Amino acid sequence: MNARSMTSYTISIVMLVLGGILVIAPGTTTILICRIIGIAMLAGAITSIFFSTREKDAPLFKGAALSGGAIAGIVGVFFLIRPDFVVSLIPFAVGIAIFINGVINVMQAMEIGRAGGDHVIHLIIGIATAALGILIFTNPFGTLTLTLRVIGIVLVADALTNIFTTRTYYTQI
Repeated sequence: MNARSMTSYTISIVMLVLGGILVIAPGTTTILICRIIGIAMLAGAITSIFFSTREKDAPLFKGAALSGGAIAGIVGVFFLIRPDFVVSLIPFAVGIAIFINGVINVMQAMEIGRAGGDHVIHLIIGIATAALGILIFTNPFGTLTLTLRVIGIVLVADALTNIFTTRTYYTQI
């Protein structure tokens, strides 16, 4: 097993867990995650600002750390104050990510085919994954809770198909 396949497996497992969480508790979980991210960003901002004020030898680093800390702090506060808005962006971001993953699966399927392997099922999976990404991106479901559950289901399915395609890809190529 090489580093690329290990990375693919790791990402797939994370997607599988995240998808399961979204299926089980979509609304509460996402608001909580936004708040945790907000707190983490604020902690990072405070740390960055603190250490940038201690820096004496590298003014460029000091300025970058100070401005980066300020931006992280503002974003962290936004995550804490408006987690509902941040959550509303999830379908957009996840839809794009799943679409891109589907396109990558299609490209891997074509490589499997060029290597003489059975690529039809992988090609169908890749096309279906890309189509589901577009479906989520366009959000035809109306409510955020239902959309998040659908995203969870798609993430679980995508993770499982990634594991299947990765195993085939790295054993046949």
